[in-house]
Amino acid sequence: VVPTYWEDREAMHRLYSPIHIPSDTVQTHRLNVVVMILESFGKEYFGYFNKDIENGTYKGYTPFLDSLMAEGLTYKYSFGNGRKSIDGMPSILSGIPMFVEPFISTPFSLNTISSIAGELKKTGYHTSFFHGAKNGSMGFMGYALTSGFTDYYGRTEYNNDADFDGHWGIW
Repeated sequence: VVPTYWEDREAMHRLYSPIHIPSDTVQTHRLNVVVMILESFGKEYFGYFNKDIENGTYKGYTPFLDSLMAEGLTYKYSFGNGRKSIDGMPSILSGIPMFVEPFISTPFSLNTISSIAGELKKTGYHTSFFHGAKNGSMGFMGYALTSGFTDYYGRTEYNNDADFDGHWGIW
């Protein structure tokens, strides 16, 4: 004989069902996501990472970046995965390591590419890539758009050549 504890099977399933459908009224607070790629910029330049230098008085060279780092998620250690600027974007944004030649310069770069920007875009984020040099240099514009960035802003969009150093980019 099997004991019966619930006469109303529907009432039992409402309380003990393994299937739970969450309410669609949950409010979420989406954070801004900013990834800054700095080239040849050692940790010693940041005041944020060097609070113990000079008896705690070291300020570094990056007060604005230090203020952002204090408010956001910052990693103490990082890894270089390339030898040139052109190696950085695929490595940092898509997890593609440096090959014999830069990924951006290979036919592989024409494939569908997954990236942080593409994944964020799928969840409703608006994604933009900012590059302080000539549009199209090092393939950054093409890679940014192929990898899922909605917008690309380079020297042309910045539209103030007074800030351009004539060679490397906008300062």
